[in-house]
Amino acid sequence: DSLLSVYSDLDGSVVYAWSAAGDSWQREIMVAGRDYPAIAEDSSSRRWVVVHKPSAPLVYEAQEAYYRSGSSWSSPQVLYTAGPGGVVGPASLAGAASISSHIGYAAFLVTSGVSKSIILAKFNGSSALATYTVATGSSLGNPCIAVEPYKADSDHVHVIWEDNGTIKYCMDTDGRSTSIASKWTSTYSLTGEFRGQV
Repeated sequence: DSLLSVYSDLDGSVVYAWSAAGDSWQREIMVAGRDYPAIAEDSSSRRWVVVHKPSAPLVYEAQEAYYRSGSSWSSPQVLYTAGPGGVVGPASLAGAASISSHIGYAAFLVTSGVSKSIILAKFNGSSALATYTVATGSSLGNPCIAVEPYKADSDHVHVIWEDNGTIKYCMDTDGRSTSIASKWTSTYSLTGEFRGQV
């Protein structure tokens, strides 16, 4: 199958759909009671889906990751849980580009009161390898993420987000397979008059 999709249906379930050429699709329900799914495939051909878990009595909002194992989906791996009253936004998802092991990256917005954070999570299906706070502020918008090959065991991780009407960007220059390296570029503004480093 060369075409993959995930979406939330009207019954509150996440649906996985696949097709060889786009003219005929097969579908299956992955999980119920979740929303805002995103899908990606990593360099080892593992298919990842990250979903938002809404809050419920005594349960806080969270991001969960699933992967395709044979003909079924894994149990959920919790990537991040918000504190009381916290809101977790939809995730942007990317699979590792040059790491031989199974790795996924997700970037998402977390809101707690008037404080907002852009969170990057790195995961392998069994444990959250690391999380990193990319940016904080009161006017942040949902981020997007992309990865590119760097070395045999590492990726460059690019994150972009909106901050009070300005698009901002930074890159992790050495995304090693076991953690999120603290080797980030400066944050740059990409919109409006070019001002270089922020």
